[in-house]
Amino acid sequence: MEPSCNLPPDKPDTPWKKIKPTQSSTYSTRTTDPDNDQVYYLWDWDDGTNSDWLGPFNSGDLASATHIWSEAGQFSIKVKAKDEFDAESPWSNPLKVTIPRAKTSFYNPIECFFSLFSQMFPISRTKLRNHPYFESSLLRFLDMFPVLQRILRLLI
Repeated sequence: MEPSCNLPPDKPDTPWKKIKPTQSSTYSTRTTDPDNDQVYYLWDWDDGTNSDWLGPFNSGDLASATHIWSEAGQFSIKVKAKDEFDAESPWSNPLKVTIPRAKTSFYNPIECFFSLFSQMFPISRTKLRNHPYFESSLLRFLDMFPVLQRILRLLI
């Protein structure tokens, strides 16, 4: 039963992260509830997605959430809290983050080939990789085109 004078949680702290953001990052915040109710958090990732309400957490305890970014860019992450009786806080101040472009590393010409021309393959990379002759055929193909080999080496 909801108390007759339930107050919402305080505005959560601005989200923070201890190290530089990457494609997958964990952010933290905390807030207190004046009634000492348990608290749930909703994260707005500014990429068109939100978390579900996460919790419950004890009032004043640290809460963290992880997000996987699908694209590079600049985002303003914010979080709000609600107590166990659904009284909601205002949104936190935003944390501005820059998510870097995913680094591509090429371990061999085949990986480079997949990365550069993946849009041209109507079937999946896994199906191609599992084909018994694909890798040897691709290497033989690349051997016939030294110019293409030089281009791939420049990109590696």
